[in-house]
Amino acid sequence: MPLLGGGHRLAPPRHRTISAALDWSYQLLSQEEQTVFRRLAILVGDFTLETAIAVVAGSDRISLDIAFIVESLVMKSLVTANVGDGQVRFRLFETTRAYALTKLAESGESDVPGPNGRQSFPCNERRPSGTSPRRMSLPQPTAN
Repeated sequence: MPLLGGGHRLAPPRHRTISAALDWSYQLLSQEEQTVFRRLAILVGDFTLETAIAVVAGSDRISLDIAFIVESLVMKSLVTANVGDGQVRFRLFETTRAYALTKLAESGESDVPGPNGRQSFPCNERRPSGTSPRRMSLPQPTAN
């Protein structure tokens, strides 16, 4: 992720680039938090907790308290939460989402087959009139 490379030369290495900061934050997460974070990356735009649970649970039936983990990711500033119309909606910033998509591809989870596969996920949630549901397909890995 070559975003905003460089940084102040006297800053700690984890503060010199966005990628380094995200790497540092990701490495501090528990294994369960890393799994949830990676899987949330396929969601484009904002999403509800119910959608997060449907995406994260997947076909492997991980037994996690997903709501607690999403809350933990919010507290660690990797996921944002907005309250409106009596409902909490979550979102990953695009830079954070791009990083999480990279981690998802590295993990091999992007190739999970079946109806809960990670290739794409349509967000069929209520949207303002005149807008359509978004569909996200994972980018193909490129050789470096």
